[in-house]
Amino acid sequence: MKKLILVAFTLLVYNYAFTQRTLEWSIGEPQVTCGATVQVCYPLLVSINDANNSPSLGTSTMRIFYDGNLLSNFDIKNIENGYSESGLNQSAPVYGDVFGFSNVEGVFAQFNIIDNAAVSPIKLSTTATHVLDFCFDIAEDATYPLCAPIVFDNNQSGWGAGKELDCGYLVNDAGIVGAYFLNGNVATSFLADDEVINYLWNTSQTFDGRVNVFNDKTGITKKTEYNDCIQDVCNISDCDEDGIPDSEEIDIDENGIPDDCEDDIVIGECETAFARGDSNATCFLEGGFNRWGWTNYFEEEGTYELNLYSAAGQCNIDNGTLVGKVLAYYNDNQMSITYNLFDGYIITEAHVYIGCTPYPLKKNKYTVAPGQYPYSEQENLNNLTSYTVGPIDISELTDSVYIIAHAVICESSNSSYRGKKYIPTNDNVVSCTTEDNITDLEGVNNSLFKVYPVPFDKKINIKYLFKYDTEVTIDIYDAKRTLIKQIKTSSKEYGHLEEIDLSRIDIQVLFVRLTTNRSVSTKKIVSVPK
Repeated sequence: MKKLILVAFTLLVYNYAFTQRTLEWSIGEPQVTCGATVQVCYPLLVSINDANNSPSLGTSTMRIFYDGNLLSNFDIKNIENGYSESGLNQSAPVYGDVFGFSNVEGVFAQFNIIDNAAVSPIKLSTTATHVLDFCFDIAEDATYPLCAPIVFDNNQSGWGAGKELDCGYLVNDAGIVGAYFLNGNVATSFLADDEVINYLWNTSQTFDGRVNVFNDKTGITKKTEYNDCIQDVCNISDCDEDGIPDSEEIDIDENGIPDDCEDDIVIGECETAFARGDSNATCFLEGGFNRWGWTNYFEEEGTYELNLYSAAGQCNIDNGTLVGKVLAYYNDNQMSITYNLFDGYIITEAHVYIGCTPYPLKKNKYTVAPGQYPYSEQENLNNLTSYTVGPIDISELTDSVYIIAHAVICESSNSSYRGKKYIPTNDNVVSCTTEDNITDLEGVNNSLFKVYPVPFDKKINIKYLFKYDTEVTIDIYDAKRTLIKQIKTSSKEYGHLEEIDLSRIDIQVLFVRLTTNRSVSTKKIVSVPK
């Protein structure tokens, strides 16, 4: 009997010790080295979900994608405990469009981490430990803050499903393959269930889980927090060139400009400016207003770069001046807006609108007057070159969001970096649940009637907002005006979302018409190539 109990106990301990464990990979705080070439190193960290039986890191395979337009000269440095790198292999920069990198230049890199566990193991625990650094040169023309230009090759389809379903994004791609030892026994290694903590992807609705053609689009980079982005730390402002950073100089009036440099700044002509995205931007004039500017629509989370134009009357950018960039960070139900100005310009005022309708609503009427935008500081911005508004809680939005970013931009003789961040109070949560956020479709030129995704695969979503009770008819027809499908409903709510199955319709170009008691609106949609 004692022998049986001993055998059973031994088997129980064995099974517990060798139950599959999870290695959690992550990126630590990026480290920037200044010089003739600016270099960034991303620390690779790893932890294990169960630290019993003294686990240590075994030989593992790491695979990542990175933005080949912003990052170059990939190198692996600072490998811990005598571990080494082997078999580094990199693709041509062909995956940029697939993974949403800039200038469609995306590189796939893979290498092995060869263990030295017999001599000096990297001990694993539930707290992340450093393994090595991914190091790159940053392009001279990179725009800051620089967020998540790399991503782990760890496909969402296998998350939390065990090592058998771990995979990468490419065809025949195993993704990250981690291994570990137990109790110092380096003769036997165990494959882990590999998961990643940050630098992930938000998968698009049309992505089928595998990159098998170059026009596949996985989605938008999902970074970690805004503070993890790389700042332009190498361009430290020293306006009087005395070797002391401006941040350490005397600034009695606290305007961000050292007192020794106050007389050096000459402010020239000032103009109003608005941010404009390359797509999904609508000119105020199209909405029936008598002033120029743009409202910008974002359907899903991501990092978006908009151009900032001054004096672009009638929304004609050829007549305006490109004075900087505006970065919109939409992630984890939060939004931050950052203005970055080009040399020779400063910002003295900024007003930001974020909402679920194209324009702010005041007293049941739309307005585009910047003074009515909810996010702005009342005081002058004191001649900044970079300004951030946020993060702002937008968790009450269902999915899509509109932003308007206005500024007053002036020419300046001194545009050394001067930045500031404004975080609105918790009272400034964006909400779409009150009547003030909803209005009639009439007179807004279809802005509140949305059909997505475009292109669509099997289903479309139709979203509309209006304030009155009405019968609603949705007609879908082809280019010859042949009716394909019709849906009739009534609505006593301010907004509605309708999902329509088009999986049995083999037509690439369709038109969606929405008819209410007061208006008729039409949208053109296309399907993904079959």
